[in-house]
Amino acid sequence: RQNVGIYGVTGAGKSYFLSACCVEACRRNYRCKFVDYSDLLDELIVLNRQEDLSKYRKRIRYYARIQLLFIDDFAISRYSEEGIKILYHLIKLRDDLGTSTLFTCQYSPDEWGKQLSDEKECYGKLDGIRRRLTTGFTVLIEKA
Repeated sequence: RQNVGIYGVTGAGKSYFLSACCVEACRRNYRCKFVDYSDLLDELIVLNRQEDLSKYRKRIRYYARIQLLFIDDFAISRYSEEGIKILYHLIKLRDDLGTSTLFTCQYSPDEWGKQLSDEKECYGKLDGIRRRLTTGFTVLIEKA
């Protein structure tokens, strides 16, 4: 299991590179999912707010078990403690299962805290997310 963070400024081609990696992984018969960060969290938050949590549990297990999860525009939106708790839960499950996460981000890991959430209660979860996602490789894409 390896995680890969792809960093760079807006318009540098991070999403294109991530998409190309996903296509190649699919060609090699890996089970992959390409998802936008905000769409992923919004979906899980809506499911988590339902009275019956079985759909939420099923969906988070689905995302946790995908061999290669490609997350585009990680940390592009701020979330409340609820969203960060869900993100932490997903990243922890993926770490426990040994599945790999590849993601694009405009911010370095030391900036994630202020980019992901304003809430002080999230510090421990944010640190856990950062620690788990930064094990592996880093790709820096610079704009020409």
